[in-house]
Amino acid sequence: MSATAAYLYDTSTGLYVPASLDLSADGRRLTLVPVEALAPGRLYYWYAFSLRDLSGNSMSGPSYPTYDRV
Repeated sequence: MSATAAYLYDTSTGLYVPASLDLSADGRRLTLVPVEALAPGRLYYWYAFSLRDLSGNSMSGPSYPTYDRV
């Protein structure tokens, strides 16, 4: 897994949020943790791509945006 496999994007600033990625030992959970606290009231998108499941199957699309206001 590369560091560009998932990232967090701040829609207010138009910048990527520095974050660490951690894959669980069993390969079932990918955790993205921002380096600093997220700013309240901002909309963020979380993207993941080029990921595969434990059987080697690719995700069906290039990215999967999800979002939430902090």
